[in-house]
Amino acid sequence: MSLCRLIQLSTVVFLLPCFGNIQAQVSSWSFQLEGDIASRGKTYHIVDLDFCSDFDLGRLRVVGTKPIAYVSAQYEEWRPDKDKLPDPVRGNEIYEDEYWLNPASSIVRQVMVERIALAKQRKFYGILFDNVDFTGRETGFDSSPEMVKEFVSFLIDETHKAGLKFALRGCSRYLDEFSNSADFFVTSDGIADDKLQQYAAISKPIFNFESRTPKKSADLYPNVYSLVKKGGRLNQKEEVLGSNSVPLLPLSEEPGSIVSWSIQYEGDIVPRGKDYHVVDLFEVSDEELALLKSQGTKPIAYFSSQFEDWRPDTKDFPKEDIGKNLDDWEGERWINPHSRPIRELMIKRIRKAKERGFYGIDVDNVDFYHFDTGFDNSTETVLEYIRFFIAEAKKNDLKFSLKNATDLAYQLRDEVDFYQNEEGIEYKELYKYIGVGKPVFNIEYQKPKPGIFFPGIYSIYKANYKMDAREVLIYPEAGEGTR
Repeated sequence: MSLCRLIQLSTVVFLLPCFGNIQAQVSSWSFQLEGDIASRGKTYHIVDLDFCSDFDLGRLRVVGTKPIAYVSAQYEEWRPDKDKLPDPVRGNEIYEDEYWLNPASSIVRQVMVERIALAKQRKFYGILFDNVDFTGRETGFDSSPEMVKEFVSFLIDETHKAGLKFALRGCSRYLDEFSNSADFFVTSDGIADDKLQQYAAISKPIFNFESRTPKKSADLYPNVYSLVKKGGRLNQKEEVLGSNSVPLLPLSEEPGSIVSWSIQYEGDIVPRGKDYHVVDLFEVSDEELALLKSQGTKPIAYFSSQFEDWRPDTKDFPKEDIGKNLDDWEGERWINPHSRPIRELMIKRIRKAKERGFYGIDVDNVDFYHFDTGFDNSTETVLEYIRFFIAEAKKNDLKFSLKNATDLAYQLRDEVDFYQNEEGIEYKELYKYIGVGKPVFNIEYQKPKPGIFFPGIYSIYKANYKMDAREVLIYPEAGEGTR
C-alpha cells in the first residue's frame, strides 16, 4: 500500500517465548520505508524490497542487523514488476494506484515467487507481505477465509523454499493456523486497540507499530517489541515503547564476530593467538609459521604487487616493465600491470604462499590509480589487476585481502574475503567500508586521540610505520569480541 495509507493502517509487533523478566531476550526491530535508512544496530530492520539500496542493505548487515524485505501482496503502480500483472488479474481499488489481485491466479502467484526470489538475491533475511488478510473485502475475487489461508500458506511455503524467514502481517484471526509456520508476527496499534493479548500464546518474535503514543503502558506486554512512528510516518524517526529499548546488537557483523588481527614483517615473529597474522611471504621462517598455526592463527602472506629491489626474484623482472619510483620508499618502483612476465612472477609468489601453507595473501600497492607510475594507472586497469590476484588466489585455495584501494572496497565486496586499510582513522576514510559485510583490519601509524574508533573494524596502532612486534589495540577495547 502507499506510504501515506500505510501510516493509517500499519503498526507492528514481534514477540519472544515465555513470560516474566525477559526484556533482555526480546528481539529488537526497526521499520523504515522512507528516506536514507538509519542503521540502528537492531536485531531486525524492515525496509522496502525494491527501493532500499544495496549500500543501505550493506550498512545494516555490517552492524549485525538482519534486513526484512517489505512488499505488498497486491498491485502497486510504482512497483518495477507492475507490467507482469495485467488488467484481468487486478480487481477493485484499495487506495489510489493500488488494486487487489486475484489470489488464485497463476500469474499473480508467479509474481509473488519472483518477489521472494528477488529478496533472496538481494540477501534479505526474510520477507513481509502486506495486505494478505483480505477476508470479506470487496476485492472482485474470492475473499473467503479458506482462500486467505490458502494464499498465505502458499506465500509461507515459497518463502521457506527460498531459505528466507516469513513475517506474518495482521491475520490475527488465523493465528492458530500460522503460529507454527510463520517466523515473525506483525500487528498494528496493538496497544491502543487492545489486540496484543491475542498473541499471548505465540512463541515467536512479535513487532508492534503504533501510529501514536498509547495511553496504556507497553510494559503490560514484556514479550512484544513496540515502536511509535508518529503520524504513521515510516521515516527515520521512531520511539521505542517500554523497557524493551535495552536490547541492541554490538556494532559488528554478528555478536562477538569481530575478527582479531596482528601484523609483523620485522624481527622474530611474536605469536599473539589472533585469528589472523600477516607476515612476509619471503622472510618468515617455516618454524614461525608452524608456531602461528599451533595457536590457531591463520597466517596471511604479505608481498608487493610492484618491484622491490631486495626480493629474491627481482632479477626476473623485465627492465622495460619497471617504471617510476614509489614516493618515499627507497628501492621500490612501479611496474607495468599488463606485463605477462611480471604476472607470471606474481603467480609464482601466490603458488609459493600455497606451498608454504599460508591461509591467504595480502598484496600491497594495488591502489596505483592514485600515482604517476609511468604506465597505465586507470581505475579500469587497477580493477583488472586486482581481479587477476583474486582469481589466482582462488585457483590456489587462498583467501584474498584487499589492501587500501578504498574507492573500490564496496564494488569488490562480493569478490574479496577481507580488507586491510592503512591510516583509515587518520585520513577519515573508514566509512568507505560500510556495507562490505567482510572483516576489515585497519592499521594506524600515528596514535589517534582517545575515543576515536570505528565500530566493527579491528584497528591497531603500529608506531611510526615500524612493522616489528610492537602494536597497540585501538578497537575493539578489551573484552569486546577479541581473543
